[in-house]
Amino acid sequence: MIVGFRFPSVFHFRDALKQHCVINEFAVKYIKNDLLRVTTKCRVEKCTWRIHSSILQDGVTFKVKTFNENHTCPSINKVGNEMATSSWTRKKIVPILHTTPELGPSKLRIEIQNKYNIKLPYSRVLRARGKAMELIHGKPAESYKLIPELRQELLKANPDNVVEYQLDVDNTFMCFFVCLGACRMGFL
Repeated sequence: MIVGFRFPSVFHFRDALKQHCVINEFAVKYIKNDLLRVTTKCRVEKCTWRIHSSILQDGVTFKVKTFNENHTCPSINKVGNEMATSSWTRKKIVPILHTTPELGPSKLRIEIQNKYNIKLPYSRVLRARGKAMELIHGKPAESYKLIPELRQELLKANPDNVVEYQLDVDNTFMCFFVCLGACRMGFL
């Protein structure tokens, strides 16, 4: 973070600000926080750390206009994890889950703790993991819409298969049944 630094949008600036706070072990209080400007100060009342950024004339780019980077308070990692919100945690978890999707919340929590030197509550990592998996794979309800196409592909690949699915009265998916050619020959 330096004066004059530009970000593609207010969202990118907010993400970078959270990352800066987490890494430097402090929390901020938002004074102004909208789509046109973001002004924050250190959460410790008498601390002089403060940053202000606002939108440029292009209507999209955000620029850091003023930045007093000097803290007059001690490092307060006790509140630094407040800046590591569920959405921040999700963004850090997504790349990990792309390579090792079987990792559970406990191991993800340890990985984040080791990488960012921050302690997160288990519940926050659990929530973030669920959102990350949804981001990677989509919502489960959406995948059920693909079942008719899956059935057609299975039958096209092997016409001897029996492929059926059942919907509830409100068209909610209930079950899927696949029987390879053995069903028709009386082996099952």
